[in-house]
Amino acid sequence: METWEYILQMFVSEITYKKETLGYACYEIGEKIGGKEGKLLEKICKKTEGDQRGNFYQIWEEECIKYCQEEKLPVKAIELIKEFGKMTGFEDDDVQKKMIEIQKEKWTNERLRMKEELLERKKVILTLSSCLGMMIILLLW
Repeated sequence: METWEYILQMFVSEITYKKETLGYACYEIGEKIGGKEGKLLEKICKKTEGDQRGNFYQIWEEECIKYCQEEKLPVKAIELIKEFGKMTGFEDDDVQKKMIEIQKEKWTNERLRMKEELLERKKVILTLSSCLGMMIILLLW
């Protein structure tokens, strides 16, 4: 999740400061990030900027579906990844930038929610294991 938040921030930078298209921004970010996410972004760039030159949203969704099948991501993360292509496929740079910032905020909120949920689960597990330990002590006594 944090990697995708970082990628979204990089998209904002590429569009704002370098005035890159989404396709070429994918290439730049893919090279910097590396790993599976980097390869995904480079594939998207090749398809959007290369000979095939397709619609960014369609290419993004197609490649992200393949990526999500390989990776074990939460359902909400998969929805957010797919939604990114739909929300950013605009021609206007300002609209793209705003939509990417909105997506980044959604990612941040979801990551924080998941982190909080994990802490709650850990508290429940700790409480239950403590109770179980007390029961064993009482039974053996």
